[in-house]
Amino acid sequence: MIVIDRFYSLGEADSARLELGYHGIDSYIEHENTATLTPFLMSGRKSGIELKIAAADAEAAREILAEWKARHADAVGDPPYASYLLPSLIGAVMGLLLIRPLLNGAVLGLLIALIVITIYNRGIDKGYKAARIERNEENEENEAA
Repeated sequence: MIVIDRFYSLGEADSARLELGYHGIDSYIEHENTATLTPFLMSGRKSGIELKIAAADAEAAREILAEWKARHADAVGDPPYASYLLPSLIGAVMGLLLIRPLLNGAVLGLLIALIVITIYNRGIDKGYKAARIERNEENEENEAA
C-alpha cells in the first residue's frame, strides 16, 4: 500500500476514497479513527490524513484524483490553508483550561506535602528530645541510687 494523497480534512479524504471506489479502486484512510475521534489534532495537517491504495493502482488513481480535484476545486474552491489555525486555538485553550490547573494542583500538592513532612519531622524531633531527656533523667536516678 502506498500513500496516494494527503488531505486536510476527513470529509475531503472520504470523498476522494469514495471517488476511487466508484472507479473500482480499493483504498483506505490511514488515520481515520484518529481523525474521527480527535479532529482538532488532524484537521489542517497536510500530513495527517493519508489515503492509501495498492501500488498497482497508482497510475489510474492519480488520474482519477486529478480529475476529481479539478471538479472539487470548481465546486468548493481552494482548500482552507489556514484551517490549522482552529486546531491550534483549540489546543491552546485546552492547555490553559486543563493543563494549567493540573500544574497548579501539583504545585499546591507539593507545598502541602512539604508542610506536612516538616510538621511530622518536628513532631518526631520533639519525641526524640523528650525520650532523650527521660532517658537522661533515668540514668541520673540510677547513678544516684
